[in-house]
Amino acid sequence: SEEDAEHFRRDTSGKKFYDPQFRSCTKFIQHIAATQFKFRCPELDDLVHWADLIDGAQYPDIKAAVEMRDPATRLTLVMEGAPSKDFVVGLIPALVSMPLHQVLEQPHVRQSFDKLFENHVKAIDLIRAHAKLEDGVVFLDLADQQFEGFNKFIPYYLFPSAVYSVAISRSAERIKIAVGSNPWNPTPKTANLATICERFGGGGHAKVAAISLSPSDLARARDIARQIVNELRAILE
Repeated sequence: SEEDAEHFRRDTSGKKFYDPQFRSCTKFIQHIAATQFKFRCPELDDLVHWADLIDGAQYPDIKAAVEMRDPATRLTLVMEGAPSKDFVVGLIPALVSMPLHQVLEQPHVRQSFDKLFENHVKAIDLIRAHAKLEDGVVFLDLADQQFEGFNKFIPYYLFPSAVYSVAISRSAERIKIAVGSNPWNPTPKTANLATICERFGGGGHAKVAAISLSPSDLARARDIARQIVNELRAILE
């Protein structure tokens, strides 16, 4: 808000920092630690590099994001699909003390990855069967498939010419409408997806946003998704 911005501008403590040019908090923290507090930890440079690349969706290409050939992308799958917060917290000592490929080879991590990657491959096949690209927007309705979580880049992997994607998924707790944009498509993306989703009680960022609804509210979810699809297609005309 403007009040928050003004409060930040008036602060003279020297302990509050902001720079929207950074794509991840990890890289920004490393930068501030080095430039403002003279703290450097070069043994974490590789970890910071991958955290910045993944958090900022700065993959060199769509294959790197979806095919997950690097240990870091595989660990991301494990952390995002972890059964509990304790599992992720338990990885921290390993992440700061050994190379990423060694972390991945820890038996409990490898077991988790193998199961999650199998589901990831199934998600690719499921989206391929249900998604439809029209006028630059991919739409997929997985509400009847009992399959909620999937890599948000899969639609662009399957449909590289897509500019935006709108997906409906459902779990026991909620219906989710995920709205995203393709970072590898050079088409200008003028739609603010957060603003669009906020009209329906959701939110997010300009390039990726979402709406959550009750699991019993499927008809409304489909109506909202269709409205968003039509709006995005109209913007691209």
